[in-house]
Amino acid sequence: MEASKRPASSASSTLNRPVDAAYPLSRRAREGRDAPISWLMRQALQTPGIISLAAGFVDHATLPHAELAELASELLADPQAGRQALQYGTTPGDPALRQAIFDHLATRSPDAPVYQRLSPDDVIITSGSQQFLYLLAETLLEPGDVVITEDPSYFVMIGALENFAVRLCGVPVDADGLIPEALDATLADIDRAGLLSRVKLLYVIPYCQNPMGVTLSAERRPRFWDVFRRWRERGLAAVVAEDAAYRELRFADEDIPALFEQPEADDRICYTQSFSKVLAPGLRLGFGLAPRPLRDSLLHFKGYHDFGSGNLSQHLALRALQSGVYERHGALLRERYRHKKDLLLHVLRDELPDEVELLDPDGGMYLWARLPAGCDTGTDSDLFRAARSENVLYVPGEMCSVQSWPGGPDGEIRAENRCAMRLCYALPDDDELVEGGKRLARAIGTVLNA
Repeated sequence: MEASKRPASSASSTLNRPVDAAYPLSRRAREGRDAPISWLMRQALQTPGIISLAAGFVDHATLPHAELAELASELLADPQAGRQALQYGTTPGDPALRQAIFDHLATRSPDAPVYQRLSPDDVIITSGSQQFLYLLAETLLEPGDVVITEDPSYFVMIGALENFAVRLCGVPVDADGLIPEALDATLADIDRAGLLSRVKLLYVIPYCQNPMGVTLSAERRPRFWDVFRRWRERGLAAVVAEDAAYRELRFADEDIPALFEQPEADDRICYTQSFSKVLAPGLRLGFGLAPRPLRDSLLHFKGYHDFGSGNLSQHLALRALQSGVYERHGALLRERYRHKKDLLLHVLRDELPDEVELLDPDGGMYLWARLPAGCDTGTDSDLFRAARSENVLYVPGEMCSVQSWPGGPDGEIRAENRCAMRLCYALPDDDELVEGGKRLARAIGTVLNA
């Protein structure tokens, strides 16, 4: 199997960047593609009156501008603290913020063994969780390596991984998250192909998964580690990347300990989370925890990236954690997103036939809809054109998909993802959600009744 060349979405002619032969471009620059969401955003901006259920923007009306303005005023009113916040920081990040993050996590799962092994020194502050994930890929991956992801998965990460010329292998997800038995079967197939030693990364989103909104169940988390441990004994050397960007937006009151907090957890796991979804994306701030030898390599690359994420943002995030603004805003968003999710689901259930499957998300910002088999949702499909005519946008399921292994020829996307779509309910206001849901239902009805 050759390094993954996942089929581009049907907008591939738009997403592929032109190559200018006058410049000696790198392989990544020659072969890379623009992120699909960039293309979808352009469609939204260029079309007056369109309602976008595609872009994963947070709820605009609830952004905590007043709270952060007060925190910023207090910070900058103190000459010593203000000057410190406006100066360069360090590559790992502000020590007080790293301590506060570590304490915040440890308070949620105080009995987790990982907090005895790690310390605040193992926290790395990054420019969003995406930078942490990219640094991890940069540290671990060579062309031709194998990366296992959920299928479907976060399409921005899929695109980033493709730029490393790796083989992408998808493991199916259901209403309870990644299926451990499917992961076991995938690893067995890879082993039969003689490529187990090339598996370098296993990327999972165990909370309110993007794009499906499902959470890996508490019952499956130990089973995940059972599978991983058995294959590690047979030579698997992969690192698990746990992307917990939506952990704080889960609707249930009781938290499920993270994969890296499980008693069964292997020491080959990195954890990352973001301030973008719960506080403000404009801060461009996230963090990750990594085992010490790997942490040192990540910091080596980060030093060349930026030698430190935005220092002012870090000081604001620290004050948000210390003052309770972070916790209060998270609680507000959970209630707001629960309301918006229920509103969009109500409209779609009223307007759509029963044959359209709507997955009620566990939290986060996304709703997954699956149409009957054979009803293509891609950007060149009749459905996408009908949605554009109705002035509404969605993310086609194929953009969130990777090739299945096992499951068909190289580059084949699972049929159930070709007839699916991701809908984001976070940004539109209530009236727009109702109208957007009705427009989408009309477009779907047009195609199903054709």
